[in-house]
Amino acid sequence: MAGRIGNGKNGSSPGIGAGYPRFRLAKALRRAVATGDETAARKVTQWQRVLQGMFSGELSVGSRTPVAETPPWVTLEVVTGGFATGAMVAGGDLRPHERELASELGIPLGRETRALLNGYFLSENGQTRLAAMAETGRFRLEAPEEGALLVVSWLLHHDGADAAGGLLDHLVPYFDRLRFFPVPSADGTDSGDKVFLQTVGETIKALWRVQPQKQIEAQTEAIGVWTPLYDRAVQLLLETVEGDPPHVLLRDEAGRPLRDDRGLDRVGGGEVCRRSPPTWTERARALLADYREATERHRPSRRWRSKDGSFQRFLAAIDTHAHNGAIPAGERAHLRRALAHYLCNWDVPGSQTHRARRQTQARQCDGPRYHHIARLLVLRLDRLPKMEGLSDPSAAGRPIDADECTEAVPAGTVIPPHLARKVGRAQVATVEDLRRQGYITSADVLAEVLPQITSQIRAASLRDAEIRSIFAHVYRAFRQRRSLLLLNLESQVKLEELPWISVLQAYRTESLADRDLARVVMHDVASFALTSFPYAIIPNRLVAELQSLAKQADLQIPFVNEIAADIFMGLFAPTHVEAARLAGRMLAGSLYERYYGIDFSVIRELDANTDHDGQALGGVFRPWIARKETEAGDETIQRFAALCHSLAGANDRSRRSVARNGTVIEQQQILTTQNLAPLLHALELEDSLRPLLPDLARDCFRWICRRQQLRLAAYRARLIMLKNTAYAWRQMIFFAALLDLPEQRAFLDWMRDHLAEQSAGFQSRFEPAVAGLASAIEGRSTTQDGGRRFLGWTIGEHWLMPGDDGGSAIRG
Repeated sequence: MAGRIGNGKNGSSPGIGAGYPRFRLAKALRRAVATGDETAARKVTQWQRVLQGMFSGELSVGSRTPVAETPPWVTLEVVTGGFATGAMVAGGDLRPHERELASELGIPLGRETRALLNGYFLSENGQTRLAAMAETGRFRLEAPEEGALLVVSWLLHHDGADAAGGLLDHLVPYFDRLRFFPVPSADGTDSGDKVFLQTVGETIKALWRVQPQKQIEAQTEAIGVWTPLYDRAVQLLLETVEGDPPHVLLRDEAGRPLRDDRGLDRVGGGEVCRRSPPTWTERARALLADYREATERHRPSRRWRSKDGSFQRFLAAIDTHAHNGAIPAGERAHLRRALAHYLCNWDVPGSQTHRARRQTQARQCDGPRYHHIARLLVLRLDRLPKMEGLSDPSAAGRPIDADECTEAVPAGTVIPPHLARKVGRAQVATVEDLRRQGYITSADVLAEVLPQITSQIRAASLRDAEIRSIFAHVYRAFRQRRSLLLLNLESQVKLEELPWISVLQAYRTESLADRDLARVVMHDVASFALTSFPYAIIPNRLVAELQSLAKQADLQIPFVNEIAADIFMGLFAPTHVEAARLAGRMLAGSLYERYYGIDFSVIRELDANTDHDGQALGGVFRPWIARKETEAGDETIQRFAALCHSLAGANDRSRRSVARNGTVIEQQQILTTQNLAPLLHALELEDSLRPLLPDLARDCFRWICRRQQLRLAAYRARLIMLKNTAYAWRQMIFFAALLDLPEQRAFLDWMRDHLAEQSAGFQSRFEPAVAGLASAIEGRSTTQDGGRRFLGWTIGEHWLMPGDDGGSAIRG
């Protein structure tokens, strides 16, 4: 990254590079200038705030409290990469509903407006309004802070005055800056055991973004405006020909022009602009006038305005001939050849063949435009509750009927599939139904919808319906918070750190039924993710939901998040050690251990200060471990980090880079299995998944083959492809390691057969990876018999990554 700046006013923490924010700002500026897009303009402002805050020291990037004098529970505006802008989601300018409420209450608009509105909801009338919202569920939260006064109101109505007072101690200092009351809504929301990918309101926004297709509009304009002028120009020039009309002498069986042995067109017929029939000059001038008028109303595309194109040259010849000017012989020859090719393709203007061909061309642009249909869909959806999903998407996607048709969209028009899918994203359905219909396409998308279910489960132990509804709304809003860029393994803010959520812990009545429900849902979600997307590691957002369910289910599972290589500080967390120990108990002596050349017994010996070579585990790390002990407080964690560095061959910590960080992180992922072993162990999934393991392993390899053979022009895209396919390979090895030896050999045979169906270049390039797995299956070292271990990160040249030509390796 270009440039590094201090991380906070005291400059005590490592700096965060300003190169990435500068790059994002430049990109947003280019887009804003090119398109005038409001979203791009907003991004420009956001990145300007990031850079200003970083350079001034007002933003401590890398901290969980990057904005000075702001508690961690405040929801911050966060842009790509985890950079806080300094703005607050529940703050900023007054929203329309705030202005409406202020007008209703007679509160003047100014610096104190928000504080007065927050204060109103502590009055008797305000409490009545909040209670009605809580009872009916007719509210929505755009930030978790907006649920705080709902909790205060509930506490005051349920003998919780002391708790409400303690909560207000946290809130009142921010009454002038933050909005602590909800947005009124005409409808309530309760997703139950079903989910939707987007609300009706979000679907309406997506439909509004459907714009006219430039190619179709250009073609329609060409057929309606420029083609008739072109045909008139041809007709006028043909009237000036002396002798036979120009014609192509050589044609193929289909009537298309052919070139002679010397590669030349051969054209017969008379020359143009040799005569002027009666009224020709008047008609020529009328055509030129009509063309000038058309250019005032329309901007012709390059094809129609190019001076080298036939249309402009025809017009120029007509203008010259109408004024009795001389046309050079070379230009006459070009006009003759162009007319001959026109007649070959279209026939004489006005003839039956010509009319039929132009009608066929026009029909290609017939029919309603997508953006017109999208506007009618908006009108349909606009009558429905905006914050809910669609219970019956088929009704919204039915053909256009007589009551809603327009001149542009006649009755009976069928909704195009791509617009129907936009509407279908709002349908309320089970997760499995959405997956089967192709809406849930990855574990990341699963993580987007899961809070709708998890919020209900986490709220189940609260004692009455109103507070359960409030909690569920706050939970879903909290899950929309964007993660901050954090250093030194700092954790993201947890739900329980919100003061209005922590105060509710005293009102929970945990029951065995609640824990069992959370366990069942967690089992189903984990099974769904592993069987639907076996080639993908569980993304951090889904890990967060699984952690939430585990808390409700009273399960202690050492989940680990994927760590970004560019901000890795060389340390891991206690959960990494616990996950590695659990993986060791499951995989010791297995194919997985042999393939990756690891020794899980080392994990058990971390407390003994020796590594697998019998040397002091510190070695070159000893000074680093001693220096870090006061920061992490657990030498075992330091030894685990040292082991990962050693396995990655990155012992020299003075030479740091993103690639070196990646190699260390990948060794951690190998040792912990990146959540696979912990999930299978805690949820007892191994038995239920046992019959599916061969299929899961095959799905991984199929995905790897597809991804590895994509033609990716960008270097960074190839890096990401390599990393992701290596992760999929690791998951495949994990599934295969749980099979017995005959099944592993059968899987290997299948792999070789599938590899033989791929391109020759890919087969040659990937064969060492398969050979390495074959050696490990037979109990030998991965690197025997020409085998190689497939890892995603490397320092230097990677043996598997294709180059720009799709074949040679490039520098990794």
